[in-house]
Amino acid sequence: GSQISHSEVEGSMWHAGIFVSDVTGMRIADDWIHDNGDPADPVQANSSHGIYMASGSGTITSNLVEHNVAYGIHLYNGAGSSAFPHDVLISENTSVDNGRAGIILSEGTTNSKVMDNISAYNGTVGIYGWSLIDNSNVASNNIEYGNAQGNDMNYLGAGAIQFSADIAADPQFVAPAPATGGDYRLRASSPAVNHARDAYRNNDDINRVTRPLGGAPDIGAYESW
Repeated sequence: GSQISHSEVEGSMWHAGIFVSDVTGMRIADDWIHDNGDPADPVQANSSHGIYMASGSGTITSNLVEHNVAYGIHLYNGAGSSAFPHDVLISENTSVDNGRAGIILSEGTTNSKVMDNISAYNGTVGIYGWSLIDNSNVASNNIEYGNAQGNDMNYLGAGAIQFSADIAADPQFVAPAPATGGDYRLRASSPAVNHARDAYRNNDDINRVTRPLGGAPDIGAYESW
C-alpha cells in the first residue's frame, strides 16, 4: 500500500530512479522520472532504468518517464529470486526518449497489464516482452511511435505479451524534444485524446488535472482536452 506520487526523480547514477521490490499494492503515480543512470558507463546501457519493479504487485500510472539511460519502465527480477512482479497495472504513462524500450515485462512477470500508455521515441522498441514464462500478460490500446526498432516485440521464452488494439500513430505532443524538457501535453488533434478506457483511469493526471476533461480520458500522462 505504499505510494510515491507527485515527485520529480532525477540524477540517480545507478540502477533506477525508483526501485521497488517485495511490495504489495505499491502505487507509483503522477511522477516525472528523468535522466537517471550514467550514460558514460557502458555497463548501465541495459541496467539503469526510470522505474524498476523487481517483485511484488501494484500500479504504475500517469508518470512521465523521460530520457533514462536504459528502459523507461522495467519489470524484472534480476537477483535470481523466486519472486517476480505480478498483477501490475501500467496505465496512462508517457515513456519517451529512453535508451532502450519504453516499457519492458521480463521473465517471471505474470498477470500484468499495459494499458493506455504512450511509448515514443525510445532507443529500441515501444513495448517489449523478454523471456516470459507464460501468456498471462496483456497490452492494449497503447500508442507507440518513433521507436528506433519498431513498436511491439516479444523475444525468447515460452510465453509472450498478448498485444491488441495498438495505435501506431504520431501522439502529437505539443513540443517533443530530443533531450529532457519536451512538452508532452497533447494537441487537440492527437489520437490519444478521449481514447483511454475508464476501467484503467487514474483519477488525475501528472499535473493534478481531473480525468476526464472530455468524453473519455486521454491516453498517456497528460489529460489535455
